[in-house]
Amino acid sequence: MLATTTEPAMTDTMPDIKPEEDASSRTRVVAWIAALAAPALIGPIWCWLIPTWWGSLTALILLMVLGTCAVTDTWQRRIPNWATYSAVLWGISINLWASFAAGDNESLRFVGPSFLGAVGIQDAAAGFGIALLFGLPCYCANMLAAGDVKLAAVIATLLGWKLGLMAFCSGFILAGAAAACWVIWLLGPIAAIEWFLRTVGFQILPSIIQPPSEELKEAVDKPMALGIFFAIGVPLALACAGVK
Repeated sequence: MLATTTEPAMTDTMPDIKPEEDASSRTRVVAWIAALAAPALIGPIWCWLIPTWWGSLTALILLMVLGTCAVTDTWQRRIPNWATYSAVLWGISINLWASFAAGDNESLRFVGPSFLGAVGIQDAAAGFGIALLFGLPCYCANMLAAGDVKLAAVIATLLGWKLGLMAFCSGFILAGAAAACWVIWLLGPIAAIEWFLRTVGFQILPSIIQPPSEELKEAVDKPMALGIFFAIGVPLALACAGVK
């Protein structure tokens, strides 16, 4: 009697890929392509229709990434890499282009062709570095999420370190004010003051001042979606800085 061999079943050799994972992977690929291609497709019309800085390619990318991150951070509590990384790549490319093409068109604030709305590669690189310098320690201390740091780096890359610092600081101020209002609404004025004093006091004098109770911590210690505050604070800061 001849011995026969059987082929292994397909399920034994092929990885089990769930349809949900496959669909999610395709969605991310489409999102990356859209994020990288959208400024090139929309930019010419945008720059032609709006004759101010807000009609520049930089402004378009800034508004697109702020709007996208405001939506995703509010609904999903996440800021996607395809939105921030693609914006940084565009910011570096635009500012490199502007620095090479600046010539006699360089101004005190923006350099290169006006439709780019760029600050120059040196200012952009300084903004990117300063955003990481301040953001990474906050991330390590669990004060910011990784997506918030990436969004701050995008803003500073596109606007340069001076305007960028002003812009994302305005977002943090708005977020802090909203958080304070939320804590007062949630706990009441007296309990909110107690929570604040005990939280700060425990950091300064841990051997003397007791931390807030676990009930207060559970009520207050919930992550905030900063994307929406950046989306409001950045244009507000630019308007206050006289950018038109």
